[in-house]
Amino acid sequence: MRLIATFKDHEFPDKGYNHTRKIVRGIVYNDKFEIALIKCRCFDDFGERDLYETPGGGVEKGETLIEGFKREISEELGASIDRIEEIGRVVDFYNLIYRRNNNHFFLAHIKSLGEMHWTDKEKSWFEKVEYMSIDNAIKAYENTRNLPVNNIIRQRELPVLKIAKKRLNLIKEKTELRLKMIEIRRHIPDKLEQNFKIYVKLLNELRPYKTIGIYASMVDEVETDKLILSLLEMGKTIALPKVEKDNLIFFKISSLDNLVISNNKYKIREPIARNELLIQKNEIDAIVIPALAFDKNKNRLGFGQGYYDRYLKGYKGIKIGVCYKEQIINDVPINKKDEIVDKIITSK
Repeated sequence: MRLIATFKDHEFPDKGYNHTRKIVRGIVYNDKFEIALIKCRCFDDFGERDLYETPGGGVEKGETLIEGFKREISEELGASIDRIEEIGRVVDFYNLIYRRNNNHFFLAHIKSLGEMHWTDKEKSWFEKVEYMSIDNAIKAYENTRNLPVNNIIRQRELPVLKIAKKRLNLIKEKTELRLKMIEIRRHIPDKLEQNFKIYVKLLNELRPYKTIGIYASMVDEVETDKLILSLLEMGKTIALPKVEKDNLIFFKISSLDNLVISNNKYKIREPIARNELLIQKNEIDAIVIPALAFDKNKNRLGFGQGYYDRYLKGYKGIKIGVCYKEQIINDVPINKKDEIVDKIITSK
């Protein structure tokens, strides 16, 4: 994880450190894009403590950073999280207890909320969990009272909040655009005509390739069943994606009867997963990719789970985006993890 900054403790005498604690912390946001902060108010060895702090804590022996992060967020917020991504690492020091803190910060979305599990020590420190906008959170940190431990934590966390603000603004922009594009796609009037034109174009485009990855279309997506059947009749090897944990895995099919309805929230049709039907990424010559929107620079807007972006990283074959003509827009907001396609097929 990239290092954001290293901060010294200017509040207590520096007598060196004799141990390092590996810590995970999070900027954790809900569907309203409010982030969760813990309000702490107490007296301890550091003196008076009256501040906000990001949720998190020490990584336990045998845990990965992500495992420790999920556990800490579950305990302190009662939250189950997804869409986890790294922000960066901040190193700081607690001179009073001779400790170096190696803080690993993540950004994550709250999927659901349940019961919090605070330790007795945390109950003596924590007053409540508050949700607020990232702008209000930054103001709250900037206005924290001038107390020794307040100053240490503000120094550590304020730069992270400012980095997270940029990322959250992009996520919010993408979310709003997704909602808009879902409505546009739902009300396209001439889908039958467009589907046929796209089918003809894709069939010609895919003729040179032997092994083809393609999706099983859902409601409102460019229809692919006819294309799959035609490609199978041509003797092509056809592979469709299945979601396993947070990743796509492609399996060969010989018929549309090989598809079953998935258990995930999108209820997509997925291939039957058998080891002998597994198709490796480097075996796929061309892959047909759906989207909510594409732009003129071949950037893609999906549903936000990142399945295709993760799969396409390092993929060497041709990436063909497909959509209705109304789904081509001027600009798709992107970040460095988003993968572009090589070409886009529409009815236009």
